[in-house]
Amino acid sequence: MKIQHKVIIVSILLGMFVGLLDALVDFFFLRNGQSFWGALIYGVPAFGIYLRSSALIVFVTFGIIVANILTKQRQAEEKVEELYRREKELHQTLENEIKRRVEFNRALVHELKTPLVPIVAASELLVGGVPGEQSQRLAKSIQRGASTMSNRIDRLLDVARGELGMLVFKDEEVDVLKLLKQVAEDMSPVAVTRDISMILELPSSLPLVWADKGRLEQVITNILSNALKFTPKGGEVTLRARENNTALIVEIHDTGIGIAKENLPRVFETYYRVEDGKHHTTGLGLGLALCKVIVEAHGGKIWAESEEGKGTTFSFSLPVHAAVEKK
Repeated sequence: MKIQHKVIIVSILLGMFVGLLDALVDFFFLRNGQSFWGALIYGVPAFGIYLRSSALIVFVTFGIIVANILTKQRQAEEKVEELYRREKELHQTLENEIKRRVEFNRALVHELKTPLVPIVAASELLVGGVPGEQSQRLAKSIQRGASTMSNRIDRLLDVARGELGMLVFKDEEVDVLKLLKQVAEDMSPVAVTRDISMILELPSSLPLVWADKGRLEQVITNILSNALKFTPKGGEVTLRARENNTALIVEIHDTGIGIAKENLPRVFETYYRVEDGKHHTTGLGLGLALCKVIVEAHGGKIWAESEEGKGTTFSFSLPVHAAVEKK
């Protein structure tokens, strides 16, 4: 039996109980052949009928109202339970998909990395020992290709580790100003060969941060490399840094092709590459996704602002007081 039916039955029984109670009062408290209640009610028969009927109607109505409230409450609880069950199932499905993808990536990295190791080693030996200019060029081409392939495989493995929170960090106090200048110097030959002006707008000093220096260098190098890749000949790439309250902010701005508004929210997604039919892009679309993993693992944020045809600014922030707290 449903709960609303039970409530209505109980309400009717309560109404009947009131009528019975009234009769008992008349029976036990008779005065001169007529009780107070009898004089009040039976003295006016229509009023007595009205009073008893009203009492019954009130109890039944109350029972129906309570039954409806309980019914709606139960329906709401059942709906919440169903939504929770579905959310739990979806969460489990998502976790299983992530685990399967990570396992696939690990297997893929292993299968690609194993035969690549001797190729990299052999190419390094060729560069150092092959005579002749033509042979040297071929050997260096093999070495560059093998090194690029090795780096991309390492990046794929890092993304897989980052998705599971297994990326290893070796934190230390890092002089970000010094690191920015070092990366800019390392990338300057690329800018020169592409006839791109690299501009440093850096302050005289910046606070130290607690971070993995190698991973932080990886983030800066990747963003700067992308800026140089998508900036046309004669363009500019500007590297800025500043302190903002409790955060250190690094900005890399280019005067390149820019990113369409509809593509901007997805630039940090794994395996996502902007394809507009005008510019050819290489790689697996892992660089910015890995940058996001690294920056957020350090307690920071990363974002992009762009206007198509006018350039792009990639920025990331790091907490400046982390070094003090970690000690």
